[in-house]
Amino acid sequence: MDFIESLPESKTVANDLLKTIFTDDFISKIGTDDAHIWYNTKDGTKKGEQNCAPGADPAKDADACGEASKKIKTQIDAAEYVYELYITQADMIEENNGTFDFTKYFAGHEQDAEWFVYLLDKDDFYEKGPGFEGHDDSYKNAQVLLDDFFKVIDQRVDGGSTAATFRFGHAETVVPFAALLKLPGSTQQAPDVAQPKSIHDVFNYTDNIYRSDTVGPMTVNVQWDVVARKGTDPKTGKAYTLLVRVLYNEKETALDGAQCVPVAKNSTWYKLSELKRCLKATGYVSTGEDPQIDPNDVPTPNNPDANKPSQYGVDNLSAVTANYADNGAQVKGFDYRQHGPFAIESGRSVKLQGVPDKWTAAKTDESNGAQKFTVTSPDGSFSWTYEFSPNAGGAGKDNGTTGAQKTTADVTTTKNAGTPSALSKTGVNVAVMAGALVVMMAVGLCLIMRAMRRD
Repeated sequence: MDFIESLPESKTVANDLLKTIFTDDFISKIGTDDAHIWYNTKDGTKKGEQNCAPGADPAKDADACGEASKKIKTQIDAAEYVYELYITQADMIEENNGTFDFTKYFAGHEQDAEWFVYLLDKDDFYEKGPGFEGHDDSYKNAQVLLDDFFKVIDQRVDGGSTAATFRFGHAETVVPFAALLKLPGSTQQAPDVAQPKSIHDVFNYTDNIYRSDTVGPMTVNVQWDVVARKGTDPKTGKAYTLLVRVLYNEKETALDGAQCVPVAKNSTWYKLSELKRCLKATGYVSTGEDPQIDPNDVPTPNNPDANKPSQYGVDNLSAVTANYADNGAQVKGFDYRQHGPFAIESGRSVKLQGVPDKWTAAKTDESNGAQKFTVTSPDGSFSWTYEFSPNAGGAGKDNGTTGAQKTTADVTTTKNAGTPSALSKTGVNVAVMAGALVVMMAVGLCLIMRAMRRD
């Protein structure tokens, strides 16, 4: 972290910003003596009186006072605090009422702002994100949370009455959890180099896909939907194994394929026993259970129409191509057999071509620039979704983002495309929380963790 802050770019952006506020003489003196080092106390001195919010009572509010140990001792420290005020302002529109405006200090310095994002990202990455290769110090504290996810599932299986567990925290909670689960964006660690010599010896944007705005955005959340088929599995004589669907920021998400095996190819569903194995649940004992479901042993719901296998599948989409609407150029890396997200250029619109006759293709535009197309067969028995995003980590990567994705060529596709056909559908409950619609099977369990970023 010190190496990144010592880079010439860090010093340049800090000076560019500070010069819009302070004189060159003052800037040059920052950190040179005790008079130009400031602590988070009332008078800015190291042993000064505690700095508390006006009218706040420390006896009742643990966050009433600032941490006295935080200090400004370099030009970069000072510039970073101005930048944090700038990004905090965006989340305080109603509180602000025009009394403070930090945007003026960044006018014409947009590229400098991007470097400040990197400086903050490196803190999250090393302190609570993926961290160093071969080490888990930055995120191993999330193990207790993961174990509690498994614990409440087991309690439900054992007859408990709690059908949903909601947890609320901050990015400091979710970012390590994402690293532990190796969720998209948190799969790469940085080189373990004691004395870095170049930018490639440390976390950087060229070599690593980690970005705090995607790993820990405002209202970041991780959700597990747990469902079970009623009855006894004749093969084992025990209750059917539970299946788990992981959602990351409201999107169905496949876990790292190198460690976790889904129930079928390209699926975003996992057996609970497989998650306990691959995520190294504390106290895990192997069950020897096959992580995948035999496609020849998948029951269908008690629905006459659903019992008829679909005559359609992904192979019907072999002629589908994705092109930019303005010039017809193909989207790089598009594969009709993958869901995406496929990387596209920011601000450009995508259109699908080659959709089979009588099939429908519905497009959805999202606020983050992503575009989704849901292609549906004439009889509605088969759906396939393609996602295109300017923020995708790599073109063509299939990370499973919609409810239709669990129907693949390896599993019998039925008209109940929104529910894994291995499960009995006995009812649906709907809960609305913080703007996100969460659908829970009545026989299942929904475990959710949401967080607000600290800034």
